[in-house]
Amino acid sequence: MAEDSLRDLLERLTAFATGAANVHDKPSTIVEEVKDVLDHLARDELPAASAVLLAIDPPGALHHLELVRAEVHKPSGDVNMGRARLLECVAAYIARIGRDGAEPYARDVKQACERTFRSERGSQRSVKAAALLPMAELFRLGLPRMTDTETRAIARELREDYERDRLNSARVKANILQAIAALHDNTPRPGPLTEEVTAEEAASTAKKADLKPAPTATWLLAAGLA
Repeated sequence: MAEDSLRDLLERLTAFATGAANVHDKPSTIVEEVKDVLDHLARDELPAASAVLLAIDPPGALHHLELVRAEVHKPSGDVNMGRARLLECVAAYIARIGRDGAEPYARDVKQACERTFRSERGSQRSVKAAALLPMAELFRLGLPRMTDTETRAIARELREDYERDRLNSARVKANILQAIAALHDNTPRPGPLTEEVTAEEAASTAKKADLKPAPTATWLLAAGLA
């Protein structure tokens, strides 16, 4: 069955990353096999595949991402390439299964991708860029369901990432803008991203320098044209 093939491939992927077993195939090759399995799924096979691929429990993709982030010190180039390809695979799969299929996993996917994005500090930025792709796909679908406060929080953080991290590659910056644009597409106007700083935020923040402005539509347009 397809889900058994997915389990085997994801187990091999994690075994390579942790050195727990002698796996000869490179992670990027294993992920290509994962994509091949997913591409050949019939519609009625998608729920069972999602329960494997998008699981936070082993051997799911989210488990792999969290395990490498938390426990693998200085992942090799091959491991990082596998992580980037896996994140791209997850993004494409979310786009395929749509809102109803993705909703049960949306918060876990967002959390794992956000943690991966924020933990990447080295010169290799392919994983950092790819971690934004599943988030952008979720935001396009209006997932996960967020309050206005939660929407502003993630949007403000993404704007800060865009403006302050000088090591960001052009691809990382482009993907940040893509994620922010997806948030705008699923928020009302006026809505949580209409104002850079709300009156409540201004009143509750002691120092002006501590204010983190939200990325309004005007800011997004200016950043995209810069």
